[in-house]
Amino acid sequence: MFRWYKDATLCYAYLDDVSVYDARSDDWFSNDELAKSRWFTRGWTLQELIAPKNIVFYGKDWISVGQKALCCAKQERITGISANVLAGTDAVEDQSIAKRMSWMSGRMTTRTEDMAYSFMGIFDVNMPLLYGEGNKAFVRLQEEIMKDSADHSLFAWN
Repeated sequence: MFRWYKDATLCYAYLDDVSVYDARSDDWFSNDELAKSRWFTRGWTLQELIAPKNIVFYGKDWISVGQKALCCAKQERITGISANVLAGTDAVEDQSIAKRMSWMSGRMTTRTEDMAYSFMGIFDVNMPLLYGEGNKAFVRLQEEIMKDSADHSLFAWN
């Protein structure tokens, strides 16, 4: 999926818990409702945020509330992901493994193994999805990453 998002001309993100745009604000990400959106805490949306060049965000009323390219600095404050990575000026693959792993901090998935599976594209890793394996998925992800990387920051995570 990561590659699909990366190759897309435009992606849309639906923020189902954002109801209104604060029209008095010139900066749509200054609205607390937007900053607290679940979309920014879900595991699978990490690749949806990082990979595409262009994202248009919509609130639950299907009103456009902003674009990724116009507010990368604010998104950095919300997610902890560098504005340069979000803007595409710094490549994802040039970031240390520990840095990329830190992007998942504060994110949640319904299934334990989805935390690892949602990272596969960020590390350009392919491995079978074995639902029911729980935390073993993360160990398998680390093993796959080690096959192609000498970055020892991988061992800072468990």
